[in-house]
Amino acid sequence: MLQKLIELLSFIDHFQLEMATDFLLEVMALDPKVVKTDDICLALMEEMIDEESKTGDFKKYKHFTMDNFTEEEFKKNFYFDKNGFCELFMALGLKCEYKSNADQLIWGGREGLVILLHRLTYPNRLSDIVPLFGRHSTKLSRIANTMCSLIWDAHHHRLENLNSRVDRS
Repeated sequence: MLQKLIELLSFIDHFQLEMATDFLLEVMALDPKVVKTDDICLALMEEMIDEESKTGDFKKYKHFTMDNFTEEEFKKNFYFDKNGFCELFMALGLKCEYKSNADQLIWGGREGLVILLHRLTYPNRLSDIVPLFGRHSTKLSRIANTMCSLIWDAHHHRLENLNSRVDRS
């Protein structure tokens, strides 16, 4: 049974990790003598199809631009006012545009940072924020993860330097 679950996990990477994790935790809590592997496969497929149906109409929403939000809405959704967000964007040294080589996904640096900030501020399911950004949930996940990696790669040395200064005092 464990081998089957590992095989299933290899197919999940392009779906929401949180959805798959919640589902697998529920399944793992069940008695393996009662639940058959085929039942797990069927239930997981139904869960994936249900998730896909929630985000299938993402094209009817507008792509993100800061102009779509009032100052108040922007702060509520992204935890920064627009000026503070622009300062953060500049301080992080992010580019205006990014491109994923894997699937030719293109997004703006500001949009990517906003997606990441929203994910860090509000732990929603990705399907819940599709209307906010007008992108499919798998694309939102890829953008948020890429932005997190880019920021970490560019700035993790600051944390390491901070730790070395604390150790010396």
